[in-house]
Amino acid sequence: MRGPHVGTLMTPTPVCCDPCELLIVARDRMAQHKVRHLAVVDAEKLVGVVSARDIDTLERCPHTPLARATVADAMEPHVFAVAPTTPVRDVAATMAAKRYGCAIVVDKVGAPLGIFTTVDALRAVITLLHVRRVEVSNRRGSQSAARRRGPLARKRS
Repeated sequence: MRGPHVGTLMTPTPVCCDPCELLIVARDRMAQHKVRHLAVVDAEKLVGVVSARDIDTLERCPHTPLARATVADAMEPHVFAVAPTTPVRDVAATMAAKRYGCAIVVDKVGAPLGIFTTVDALRAVITLLHVRRVEVSNRRGSQSAARRRGPLARKRS
């Protein structure tokens, strides 16, 4: 078994913006929705991603006044896009290896369905660790009960 698919752990319906939108509007949208990544969409197709860090970097650049900068000026056009059926293990491995902050989950025509961020990955780890802790503690409980009964004790039906 390859584990859960990213479609089951993603944040559905990512917050999106247009590449021609002013960057200050995109930054306000991030603050309003409490997100750090916006999927950049043109004609309902994913064309990029812009992060809060991208905006901060451009804001420090003296050559581009933020008041006139557009999302296209700051966005990353090479997006890590995956299908909802992609195993989380594969997505997380690529994100870690390439130091990506997110993966955009898209449908067959490239329209965004969701976003899988490092926060989503950490939530999955917490869930996995909790499940494993319960499994281990259940196993320990069963072993302790068997030891208390002794090797010759009959199991009750």
